[in-house]
Parts: sequence; C-alpha cells; structure tokens
Amino acid sequence: MKRWSLAAATTALIGMGTVAAGAAAPATDTPAFAGRRLWLKENCYGCHGPHAGGGIATRIQGAGGIVPYAVSGGFAAYGMPNFSSQLTSTDISNLTAYVNVAGTSAEPTFLQWWKAVPQN
Repeated sequence: MKRWSLAAATTALIGMGTVAAGAAAPATDTPAFAGRRLWLKENCYGCHGPHAGGGIATRIQGAGGIVPYAVSGGFAAYGMPNFSSQLTSTDISNLTAYVNVAGTSAEPTFLQWWKAVPQN
C-alpha cells in the first residue's frame, strides 16, 4: 500500500482538477448557489445533465430566460413536467441564475445539495 504525504496528495488532486490551488471557498449566499441546490434537489440534472449541458433533454446553459416558462407551465409535449406547485418565485429566480452561469467558471459545481456548505 502506497503512503501519501499531504503535499503529494494535494499536488495529485490539483493535477486532476479536483482541488484548485489557492481557491477561495465558494460563495454560498448567491442566487446561483441556491439555484444549483434546487437543480440537484429537484433532479433537473436527470434530464438536462449535471451542468445544464444537455442529456435526454435539451442543453439550457445560459438560457435562463426560458426557466420561468418551462418550470411554471411545463412542456408536456416534450416531457417537461410542470413544477409550479413545487417551486416558489424565489426558487424560479434562483434556478434562472444558476442556468445563466451553468457551464461557465462562475458555476457552483457542488453535488451534495443537502449539506449546509457543500464542497465543489
């Protein structure tokens, strides 16, 4: 079994892109952060992909303008359900903010939506 020093492990993780050197903790009080939390919690990634880049449903990175219409009314003909009974207007605004930064360097990328301060 190979033993790793903290410095070697950190260097290896930085090389894999897992830990950014000198990276600041992500801002957790932004609409995009709250929107990312909803994106995961409501399973939006199941159809639109983990970063809104598309999956079985269309790519919507940067297309936040469609979010209020899509989640409020759904697009039944395309398999998009109506979320109007599940989401508040603040939730919809936060999802819009997330979709607008998805796929950019400003995107929050954490996966653990249930944690108070998830790690990227």
